[in-house]
Amino acid sequence: MAPLSVLRVLLLLLVAVVHGTNATSDEDVQLSEAFGGSGGVSFSDITLIEFGQTASSITISAKRRVTSIVLQVATPAELTLSHGGSSGTDHTLTLAEGEYVQSMEVHWARKGLSSRVFYLKLGTNKGNSVSAGTATENNSTVTAPEGFQLSGFFGRAEGELNQVGAIWTRINAKTKRLTDTMGSAC
Repeated sequence: MAPLSVLRVLLLLLVAVVHGTNATSDEDVQLSEAFGGSGGVSFSDITLIEFGQTASSITISAKRRVTSIVLQVATPAELTLSHGGSSGTDHTLTLAEGEYVQSMEVHWARKGLSSRVFYLKLGTNKGNSVSAGTATENNSTVTAPEGFQLSGFFGRAEGELNQVGAIWTRINAKTKRLTDTMGSAC
């Protein structure tokens, strides 16, 4: 099994473990492909995501390459999902009510021994976008499935963003409590 496939399976299993006695459908969470290289330290926002969350802003910091990405969540609780280093120039998009990220364009190239993310662009359902970095020949764009939004990221980072993938969640997904309607629990 390819390393990316293993990572996807592990992330979905982690969703089930984190939600404990809560049930969700695997169909409520979708992972994009990850783009970039193998340097840095792996990260994932999967354990921090809550269904129905609303993002308030997204910031991409970059010099020649993307140094960090920050997703600011406003509800149901304030949360900052940040990955990468602290250098570079910030490019921030503040999201309006009802606006959410639905596309991600990633450009990557070799730097030293591995590839890194050189350019990142995130687009919303309202036609707005934020981007930073340097475009390269190696690039790909991923779009959220219909009815899904960007809720977090996974990939690899250290002083820069080495690899990034999107975690999409169904916009109207709700966490459900498991119940025992047959009375079989002790």
